[in-house]
This record gives sequence, structure tokens and C-alpha cells, in this order.
Amino acid sequence: MRIVAREEAEVVIFELIGRLDFEHAELVKREFQRQLGTTGKCIFDLARMEYLDCAGLGALVFCLKRSNELGGALKLIRLSGSPRQLFELTRAYKLFEIYDAPETALAAFR
Repeated sequence: MRIVAREEAEVVIFELIGRLDFEHAELVKREFQRQLGTTGKCIFDLARMEYLDCAGLGALVFCLKRSNELGGALKLIRLSGSPRQLFELTRAYKLFEIYDAPETALAAFR
């Protein structure tokens, strides 16, 4: 798992690359908390996330909750493949705002 974080328009964008599973869930939570800042506004770009298990999904829910506690929001973009299947199977899509493009997700913060 590799995480690339950047900021755009006061929103932190996290690109998750590889497998978000039990082995990497804590890494995602730590990096999220380290990079988040004070606004709580963030986007997780999942275009290059190859695999997601329940522990990884739990890490995403943790990040969503933390964002909300700061008065911000967490949005997901480019969810596809087996990670999308897990979202459908668990109905996690009901918890998250999911967008196809970064521009659309950024615009939703305005």
C-alpha cells in the first residue's frame, strides 16, 4: 500500500495505491490523521486501489467518522473493481459520497 497526499482548494486528496487490507489498515488511519489538517475536508482517490477487505473498509469508515467530527466530509472517487463489489455487498455505499471524477468531488465542497 502506498499513499500519496496532496492539497487542492483546502481539501486533502489521498491517492490509495495497492491493497487496503488488514495489513495496511492502520497505516491508512495514521497517515490520514497526520495529513488531514483542521478542516476535515478530504477525498480518497481509489482508482489504483487493487483490493479492499473488511479491515480496509473499517479504516475508511474510521476516516469518515474522524472527518465528520472535525466538521468536514470525506468523499470517495473512482471506486471500481473488487473494492466496488465489497461496497455493494456490504452496502457501504450508503455511508459515503462517491463520485466518478475529482472535479465533481471538489465542487461538492463548495
